[in-house]
Amino acid sequence: MEKTKTLIALGLVLAGLVATPAHATEAEPQPQIEWSDSTRLALAQCLVGEAGWGTITEYVVIAHVLRKRWEAVIKQPQYADWTFETMARKYCAVHRVSSPTPRQEWVRALPWGPLEGNPGFGGTVQWRYYARHWDRTREIVAKFENGEFEDPFPSATFWGGPMDHARLGDTDCTRQPPPQPQEQGKGCWQMLPGIVKSVEDGKKPVQLQNYYYRYVWRMPKQEALASK
Repeated sequence: MEKTKTLIALGLVLAGLVATPAHATEAEPQPQIEWSDSTRLALAQCLVGEAGWGTITEYVVIAHVLRKRWEAVIKQPQYADWTFETMARKYCAVHRVSSPTPRQEWVRALPWGPLEGNPGFGGTVQWRYYARHWDRTREIVAKFENGEFEDPFPSATFWGGPMDHARLGDTDCTRQPPPQPQEQGKGCWQMLPGIVKSVEDGKKPVQLQNYYYRYVWRMPKQEALASK
């Protein structure tokens, strides 16, 4: 009887091994953003700093670019402890610059909450005018947090502005590549057409005010020859 039980148990174990091949692995889970009021504020200030009181679509594009860059950079051991907030504060000029302009200073003064008083704007800034705009920005951040916006510009992984003096289709090989060390010197940034579908009305095209880029790979000569 004991021998029979042992054989049955062994059969169940073997059946389990057959049903679950050794090479089968689970898909790598997507990293999850750890949200806090500090994280929400960092993103909201970045959106205003980079796009002013812009369109919802541009805000969503910027938020997704930050997400994609964060998901890429934390794969490196030296950046594994970076949070999404860290990426926003390292990447967005309003947080990054050591000598902020007057405009950047008042964007930094925005609180996570409704504007119920002057948060520290300069004397010439009418804070009441911006109260409803700030409410709208915070609402967009909350919806992004809840996953309500799909990425309207999946190929964009970098943004710039008119100071870049770029033209559509131009490539720039001087900028820092994507945050993977093995990609050094393997490609260039290419400016993309800044027209995407509106996140509010999928049929309506929206012209983005910032410049957006993707990373274009350069195939080494030996790989190019081998592929012919």
